Amino acid sequence: VPSKMLRAAASAVHGLASAITPAVRGVHKLPELKYPIEKGIGAAVSPTTLEFEYKKEHDTYVNKLNKLVAGTPYADLDLVSVITKSAKDSSSTSIFKNAAQHYNHSFLWDCMTPKGSEITQTVKERI
Repeated sequence: VPSKMLRAAASAVHGLASAITPAVRGVHKLPELKYPIEKGIGAAVSPTTLEFEYKKEHDTYVNKLNKLVAGTPYADLDLVSVITKSAKDSSSTSIFKNAAQHYNHSFLWDCMTPKGSEITQTVKERI
């Protein structure tokens, strides 16, 4: 069962990575948000917080990642491959941290919605 869950998680990660990794490989970019920054995300995140987290913090991770991978074997890799390979390389800790933060933030933005959502019964049962 754990191996099935790992395969399912890996599949989900690769699906998200293709959504947040641009067509031009090696150049990482901020993903487009599904909602306007000016409105925030419902009552959960104010416009000011969203703008800071997206335009300042997340953008910093992306820019630093691009600088760190330039001219390295990581330069032509998609985001998930950068994370996977740099996690195993102790000399690439900064690359790993910035790539992982880029992925984490992109995943967060993709999961949020200004309208909110209900937890499915299946998820409730597994919690």
